[in-house]
Amino acid sequence: MKLIPILCVSVLALFGACEKKAHGADNTVPPPHNTPDRTPGTTDAEIGNRVRQAIQSDAALSPLLPGVQITAANGIVTLRGTVKTQKDKDSLGAKAQGTAGVMSVENQLTVSG
Repeated sequence: MKLIPILCVSVLALFGACEKKAHGADNTVPPPHNTPDRTPGTTDAEIGNRVRQAIQSDAALSPLLPGVQITAANGIVTLRGTVKTQKDKDSLGAKAQGTAGVMSVENQLTVSG
């Protein structure tokens, strides 16, 4: 007689464990937002400054800097402004993407020529 309640409790416990596994545990921890390029404590202002310095240190791109606005939010860099060629737009986007701490780039530069 004692075997039936124990068996029922065991089946219910097993069902509960399977249910949790099927729907995901409630105590999961989200993955960290840092990558090898984005270290904890890196601010968006620092990332924006790094992108600006990277562009400024490139002799071909530095003349374009006055027409480019650089913002960063949560590691996402946005480039706005106007450039003369598609090559300029692509080069600025690639330079920003290659900068440490940048998770992605939204290249919203417009080409005037």
